[in-house]
Amino acid sequence: MFGLPMFDLKDAAGVITELTSCRKTFPQHYIRLMAFDSTRGVESIVMSFIVNRPSKEPGCRLARQEVEAAACTTPCTAMRPTSPKANATSK
Repeated sequence: MFGLPMFDLKDAAGVITELTSCRKTFPQHYIRLMAFDSTRGVESIVMSFIVNRPSKEPGCRLARQEVEAAACTTPCTAMRPTSPKANATSK
């Protein structure tokens, strides 16, 4: 997180100022901008996008392995752990 959270903004000028400052500080880094909606009373991200990328991205390599799935002969109900609380409340 670059700056402090900005609550109750009426226009986007404050966000653009912070974004410009962040880009000057970290010109060769990924910068993700996230927005929250306070009208619902929850702290969930409602919008998120990348606003800055490095000029040279390192890339990645994915090594995939194929394996055989093991057959399960035990019924799922037999695999559930029993808790002492569940036993105490059922009596």
